[in-house]
This record gives sequence, C-alpha cells and structure tokens, in this order.
Amino acid sequence: MRKALGLFAFFITIVSSSFAEAPKFNDGKAYVIEKSSVSKKIRDKVKIVNCSSESDFQATFYGFDEAKNEWIFYGSKTISGSEPKTTIRSVNDIEINLRNYNYYALKIDSDKSFRFTPFERDHDLYISICDDFPVDESKAFFIDVKSMGKFQDNVEFIGYENLLSAASFKVVCWNNEDESDKIETFFSIGGPDDSDGTDEASTGARFKKFRYFRIISLENKDFKYSVAFKHDDMKITVYEAQAPKWQKVIPQPGISKKTIYEGILQGCVIIFNKSTYVIEYKDLESGIIKGKATYYPYWNWTPFDYVFTFEAREGRYRITFDNLEYRLPNGTKKFFNKTACDIVFPKFEEMTEEINAAIKKANTDEDW
Repeated sequence: MRKALGLFAFFITIVSSSFAEAPKFNDGKAYVIEKSSVSKKIRDKVKIVNCSSESDFQATFYGFDEAKNEWIFYGSKTISGSEPKTTIRSVNDIEINLRNYNYYALKIDSDKSFRFTPFERDHDLYISICDDFPVDESKAFFIDVKSMGKFQDNVEFIGYENLLSAASFKVVCWNNEDESDKIETFFSIGGPDDSDGTDEASTGARFKKFRYFRIISLENKDFKYSVAFKHDDMKITVYEAQAPKWQKVIPQPGISKKTIYEGILQGCVIIFNKSTYVIEYKDLESGIIKGKATYYPYWNWTPFDYVFTFEAREGRYRITFDNLEYRLPNGTKKFFNKTACDIVFPKFEEMTEEINAAIKKANTDEDW
C-alpha cells in the first residue's frame, strides 16, 4: 500500500512539475505570461495599452490548453494610433475564456522590440506595451501621503487634456524608511480624459495602508503630476511636462547642402504665407534656419504659436516644429493637446511638401 501511495505521489509530482516552466510558443516570437505571476483574479477581458512609438500593428492573443498541450487562438485586434487602449475579444467567450488557462501569449506583428508589463484590473488582464529600453527610476515622482492628506479608497490616475498618448506607470508603495515592506503595482491610461483606478495592489494589499508612493513612467517621460484627495480617493493627474513637437528628416539625394538651404529660404515665403513669422537665425555654414511663427486657422480665432528649425545637410534636411502652444482670449498660453496636434500636424506635412517643391525648383534653377 505504501508503495502504491509512493507511486501515486511520484505521478502527482511529475504532473504538477510538467509546466514548472512556461510552455514555449513555437509559432514565431510571442510574449508568454504566467497567470499566477500576475493575479489569480484574471478571468474577464484582455486589454492592450499601447504606449510605444509603434502604431497600426496586429496583436494576437492565445491561451495554453494544458490537456491538449497546445496554444489556443483567443482573438486578435489591430492596435491603431487613434485607439491606444483597446480590448481583444474572445472568438468564443464560452469555451475560450481567460479563466480556463494558466498561461497566455501575446504575439505582435512587428519586427520592433517591445517591453511588456501585465497587470490585473477588475478581473481583466491588462498588458502595457512600451518601447524596449531600461526604465529610468531616477525620474520618479514622490508622494508622502501624511504631509498632503488622507484617503481611504482608490488610487486613481487621470490623463489631463494635453496628454498626447497612452501612458503607463509603475507605482512603488511602502511605510518603512528602508523600504523593506515595499510593494509594486502598475497603472495605465489611454490618453487625455482616460483614467485607471483601484484600491489595492496586485498583491492584494490596500493602498490606504501605505504612507509613501513613488511613481515611475515606464516610457521614461518627464510628466508633471498633481495630487488631490477627493471623495476618499487619491487622484493623480498626469500632464505633459513639455510642449509637443513635430520632427522629420527628408532625404534630398544628389542635392547640395547650399541648394537645400536656399530652397528652404524660398520655401519659407510660401509655407508661412498665412502666418506671421520671423527668421531669428540663419547660417549657411551650419545649414540652420530658425525662427518663430504664429498661425491663424481660418476656422478658429485661437492663434497657434510655434518655433521652426530647418537643418540642411548634403542630400537631406531636418525640419522641426516645437514649443507648440495656443493662446486663450485672456492671453494665457497652453501646450497643444492631442486634438490640436491632430489638426495641425497634417498642416506641417503640407508645409514639408512645399519646402520639397522649393528645393527642387532651386536645384533646377541652379542647373540651367
């Protein structure tokens, strides 16, 4: 009898350890997630938050069927730049459900390298996608709750109107000065006016028990944060710290730096014909032309201010529009928000085409 029990125990040990390591994904490259390493509460939906510089790519999700020893297709979705926070839905929610699997895999249709951060929120599996570089924790934002207020419920992240894209954060909480009791959890917001809140970390610990909080951007961005305590919640509003910019390098094969420089100067007269502008600096040797412009859209009385910089090189040039701001009636300047960028950035594309035409004309005139 003891021998039989021993064999049975050995069999159980073999079965339980057969997936001690996550199963491999053989159909290309995929990010594999062990459910227990994130949260045992995952059971509802898959939500992707794209914080990377990549857009318009296919994301395909799988669950691992341990009985069949194979990956089961769950669903797929195109992740677009206009919808950075999206849901991948199951092709059959009754049979192919998150609760049925202990391992998941996310396959991205892109050659670019990413860093993935999974976390649970309200029984959903969230996966934040960022560009693959080390996270710089030296830029962390520190909160001492005791010196600021008191809360009993949620920690909530809120995207301010000037937020230009999705954003993800690691939050470290602790009480002891040596951080010996620290825990880590994650939050993601899909852009302006989106929010993400919960009252407990992935470990199950309630946030209200902690005094110190450290917020770290997973994209290494220099955000601004404001903290308020309302309705028993700690609300953390996230702002862009710097005005947005638009930048592009345009090849001009076979064209000299001098010709590109002269073509840009001629093009400025054309592209700023509906704006007030001034060239503050120009130098042929460095190839730099720099100045300020104010654009008055025909559909809006609100003027847009920005700085333009052209940098001419042999066979190419770089164009940069930055310090993008708009003026309110009282004279206050505000950074461009996503709506303003979506409207004005296509205008910058048109300006680039005008510059290219001016360079081509300058090159033709030079060759006569």
